[in-house]
Amino acid sequence: MKKKLTMIFMTLLLITFLTACDEEAPEEESEEEATEQEETGEVEADYGGTLRLAVPEVAHGNPIYQNPEELYHIQQLIFESLVTFDEDQSVIGEIAKDWNFSEDGQVVEIELHSDVTWHDGEPLRAEDIIFTVDIIKNAPEEMINHRIYQNSIKHISFIRELEDGKIKISFTRPFSNAMEALTFPVLPKHLLEENPELLQGEDFPWIGTGAYMLDDRDSEGFTLKKYDEHNRKDPYIEEVHVLVEGDYEERKRLFEEDELDLFRSTYLNPESHDNVEEEQVHGFSTNHLEYLAFNYQQDTVISQSAELRGILNQVINREQLIEEIYFGFATEATTPIHPEHWLYSEDSSTEEAFENEEFQGIMEDHGYEKSDENLWVDNNGDSITLEILVKENHPPRVMAAEILKEQMGQLGFEITLVAEDSAGIEQRLDEGDFDLYFGSWDLGYLPDLSFAFHSDFAGRTNFMNYKNEEVDEILEEAFRAPDQEEKKAQFEELQKALKEEQPIISLYFLKDTYISGEALHGELAPRASHIFANLENWFVETE
Repeated sequence: MKKKLTMIFMTLLLITFLTACDEEAPEEESEEEATEQEETGEVEADYGGTLRLAVPEVAHGNPIYQNPEELYHIQQLIFESLVTFDEDQSVIGEIAKDWNFSEDGQVVEIELHSDVTWHDGEPLRAEDIIFTVDIIKNAPEEMINHRIYQNSIKHISFIRELEDGKIKISFTRPFSNAMEALTFPVLPKHLLEENPELLQGEDFPWIGTGAYMLDDRDSEGFTLKKYDEHNRKDPYIEEVHVLVEGDYEERKRLFEEDELDLFRSTYLNPESHDNVEEEQVHGFSTNHLEYLAFNYQQDTVISQSAELRGILNQVINREQLIEEIYFGFATEATTPIHPEHWLYSEDSSTEEAFENEEFQGIMEDHGYEKSDENLWVDNNGDSITLEILVKENHPPRVMAAEILKEQMGQLGFEITLVAEDSAGIEQRLDEGDFDLYFGSWDLGYLPDLSFAFHSDFAGRTNFMNYKNEEVDEILEEAFRAPDQEEKKAQFEELQKALKEEQPIISLYFLKDTYISGEALHGELAPRASHIFANLENWFVETE
C-alpha cells in the first residue's frame, strides 16, 4: 500500500519561501530470478528510454550566465568542468585527471584526460580552459552565473599551457579553495573565439564534452541524447527531453499526470500527492544555514559573555524545530560547517548538555538574581530582554522564532519577536538596531567564513560587528593553507574557536527535495551541487 506523505509535502510548501567504464553485458537472468522480480515489483536496469524533465525558462544557452536552478543542473550534463564536487563536497576530477600544487599552494599544475572530445568531434585542448577563464573574467558582472566561479575566478593571476594536455594556474596568493574555484563549465574556443556575439546570443552552440549532447531544440524545449564518445560515463538513459514551462502549477500538473519523471517539489499541494511512495521522495542537504546572530555593537551581558551565549545555544531544541516546522527536512547544525562536509569536525562540534546549576552560577557571577516573576534581574531590578528580529514574509522562520522564544524564555529572560519586511531588516542590521537576528546564509561551495566572522568585514557582511583576533588568524591560515591536510586542520581549529566563542547559534541546514515518477528507477542520489551527479545509475522503464 502506498504511504501518505502529507506531512512531507506540507514541509515543502513552507520551504518554498527560502532559498566510468563500459559495463559488461548483463548475464541472462534465470526463470526463478525473473519470477522473483515480478513478485517484488523490482524493475531491472536496461539501456534506453527517455527521461522527461521541465524547466521554467531558458534564459541563456551559455552556462556561465544566469539561468534557472533547474536548467543549471541539466546543463551540467552537456558542459563539464575541470573538477566537480563529491557527496562530502570534496573536489573530484571531471575533465582534470590529476593535479599537483606547489609547496606554498599558490600554483597548481593540472593534467587533463587525454581522450576528451567536444560533441562536434573536436578534441578538447588546454586552450579551451584558458579561453573560458578569459571569458568569465571579461563577461559583464551582472551576467555571470551566481555560483562559486563568479567570485573565485578573480584569484587567478595567470593561466598557461605547459604542454599538450597540461595547464599551469597561478593564483594571486596561496589559496586553499583553488580547486573549488575551478568548477566553472568549460566552453569550446574553436566555436566561440571568432564568433564572440554567440556568447550572449540565442544561437550559442550547446556543444560541450559531457555525457549528453544536444539533439534538438525549439521554443517548446530541447532533447539531449547520449554522447557515445564519452567513455568516462555510460548512462542507461538514452535521451533527456526537457520541456520549457514557465508556470509552476502547470509543471506540477504534468508531473501528477505522469508526463514528467522528476519534479522539484518546492511548492506542493499535499492532497494532490497522496499516492507518492516514500522512496520516490529524494531529499538532499543544501548549504543554506539558518542561524541566530548576536549584536556585538551593544554592550550587554549576552554580547559580552561567551558563556551565556553558549547557554542559549544549549537550551535550543533543534530537533523540535526541524520536526515541527520542516517535518524532518533539515539537518541539525552546531557550527556553520555542514555535518556531511569533509571539513566538519565532530570533536569540536559536540554539544554539551545544559546544566542549570552552572547557568545559575554564571548569572550570579554577573550580578543577577531571580525575581518573584522568575526573571533574572540586576541590582536595579531590570530584567534581561532579548528581541529576535525576523523577516515577516518568511512564515517558516517566523514560526520557528515563536518556538525559540519559548525555549529561550525558560532561562528567565524576556524574549520578544519583531517581524520586519526586507527593507526594514536591512535598515536595522545596517544601524545595529537588533539584539538577535534570525537569518539565513547560502554558504556556497567555497568553504570560507571570513565574510561572517573576520574583523575586516565588520559593519559590512559581518553585520554583527564580531571581532576576535584568534578567529581572524585562523580564517587567514585556512584561506592560505597550502594543502588539504592543513586546510582540514585549520577548519578544525576554527570550529573549536567558534564553539568556545559562540558568535552565532547555528540551527540547521535546510534540505531541498525532488520527487521521481513511477517510471524512474535506480540509485537516485541528487546533490545540491549537481542533481544529476550520478545519472549513470538511473534508468527508466522502456516498456
